[in-house]
Amino acid sequence: MSWPPRLKIWAWAIEVNRFIVLYDACVLYPAPLRDLLLRLALTDLYRARWSDAIHEEWIRAVLRNRPDLSRQQLERTRALMNAHVRDALVDGYQTLIPALKLPDLKTAMSWPPPSNAEPISRQPPNRRHLREIVEVEGAGVSSIPTTLQQISGGGS
Repeated sequence: MSWPPRLKIWAWAIEVNRFIVLYDACVLYPAPLRDLLLRLALTDLYRARWSDAIHEEWIRAVLRNRPDLSRQQLERTRALMNAHVRDALVDGYQTLIPALKLPDLKTAMSWPPPSNAEPISRQPPNRRHLREIVEVEGAGVSSIPTTLQQISGGGS
């Protein structure tokens, strides 16, 4: 057993922890997905965030579609989420909303897009993009794990 691979993996985990992930109501609504994402948030691989407005949106949707559940049960879930995921509840953003300039949803969702519409890239980042990010921040490319085994600490 050698220590350097483990140190590289931990260095990578520290870098990943800089990512912030906003959980929207659409991923908090289904209980199995919410459970999975909360378990991932507790690993500290990234920082999960949500707001009271997001909570309210998924709770309203669940109550509308699941009359067998009570608001009290879902409020308990909300409280547990806020208590167990560190710094997840975002507040103070409301004053920024009027300044947001979002695309017109009718234009963004239409097909084919109008000729004056700006292109929207939906391509996820790949390993090459991660290499560029890591190189810009001064870390070596070898610090990016390429397999689940490396992420979990089983490889170099």
